[in-house]
Amino acid sequence: MNNEFYDIAFNESLSFFAHELYCSPENKKIVSCAEEFFNQGFLKNSVWDKYAEYLYKCKDCPYFRHNIGFYFGNGHYTNDFSNKEIFVINVKSTEELNCVAENLPANTKTIWISSANPTNYYALEKLTQLQTVYISLGAKDTLWDMSKTPALDVLETKLGANAPELTAIKKAKNLRHLGLTIHISQLGKTVIPTFSFLKEMPDLDSLVLSGVAAQDNNIDDLINIPKLKRIWISPDIYTTEDYAKFEALKFKIYDEYGIYECDKDDATIEDIRPLGKGKRYFKTERAIEKFIIQYKKIMQNF
Repeated sequence: MNNEFYDIAFNESLSFFAHELYCSPENKKIVSCAEEFFNQGFLKNSVWDKYAEYLYKCKDCPYFRHNIGFYFGNGHYTNDFSNKEIFVINVKSTEELNCVAENLPANTKTIWISSANPTNYYALEKLTQLQTVYISLGAKDTLWDMSKTPALDVLETKLGANAPELTAIKKAKNLRHLGLTIHISQLGKTVIPTFSFLKEMPDLDSLVLSGVAAQDNNIDDLINIPKLKRIWISPDIYTTEDYAKFEALKFKIYDEYGIYECDKDDATIEDIRPLGKGKRYFKTERAIEKFIIQYKKIMQNF
């Protein structure tokens, strides 16, 4: 399955997909472009004016792409949805989402969607070619039947303090990347019952768990994801021993996100990142060396 968003999903928030794919820094440099529309954030108050400015300024640019559809509520559609595959949508209710979905082309590939009120997302079931979804979810929201969007292979979610029922995600049998993250302004973690449903996803190989914890606190659920290749886990979800168990039985977690680079003779503070409860800082090279020895010893228990 060829989803161009998959390769950036793990490292970049999909909310910047338009900037990343349609106004790349390289292209902007070539044409000496200073337009900043895609850096403004899609849902700011002035976004529609900014988009109009973008169309006016950039329409003659050789790198201009106008294949993103926008809907910001109150019946304000873009002038043409018919030849778009990528959409940014903000609705106020399930009824409004249903209305918008009826106007989206059946070949829609990517959708960024936000709703201010509890919403049932079953309207997405008609978009059978969906590959990428970025969605904000509240406790009373309801996911769609993902078996009806079989092409879906990138799903990014922003969760509030209380998450909705998420086990429906396991029906996305071709999903390769899943992000479960909290809103940047949120204090504390979002706790869901379990991550056990992730073991039932045969193609999932990329996972982000940022500020989202499982009540059962079972690291084995992550170890037993069949094809998992890369993972980001917030440092406050599991104990240091649990992270070591994951490394011993599965693979080393990305160093830049916290798991220690244990096999470097010349390890520095940049190589050793904090995990477990709170943060761990090393003031001397000797302290780093001591911790590496201790961490390797923990791993040997598994």
